[in-house]
Amino acid sequence: MTKAENLDSWINEYSYKMVKELKDGKVNLGEIDKALGVLCNDGVYGYYVYCKSKSNGKSDEKIKSPMFSQFISNIVKEFDDIVYSGRELKSFKSLYEYDGYFSNLSTDIHKLLFFKDILEKILTYARYHAKAEGDINE
Repeated sequence: MTKAENLDSWINEYSYKMVKELKDGKVNLGEIDKALGVLCNDGVYGYYVYCKSKSNGKSDEKIKSPMFSQFISNIVKEFDDIVYSGRELKSFKSLYEYDGYFSNLSTDIHKLLFFKDILEKILTYARYHAKAEGDINE
């Protein structure tokens, strides 16, 4: 069974791993809420810019918030595998190289809304996982 056939299961697993892989073991629930708010109010590109702002001009390894570490690159890769069968994605070395990808994504409203839905579910489920863990910073 492919990811596309079992997308909700993959989203559940990814959101769980996202919370579990934080470096200090504590999840900042406020940060998840902010990210979710940006996505809902400002859309996919606004969310991408928000993630870039968290990096403060550094490469992916230097992102200050562990919640955003590799998040964009992982989601883009998985989305690319599901929607484009891996044909569209180039090898990006930094968060700042994804501008073209998101510009291209915005030309197809169906793919853009699908991508937004996936991001929203992942962040929502991550919020639930963080609350279930009980080890959160508000």
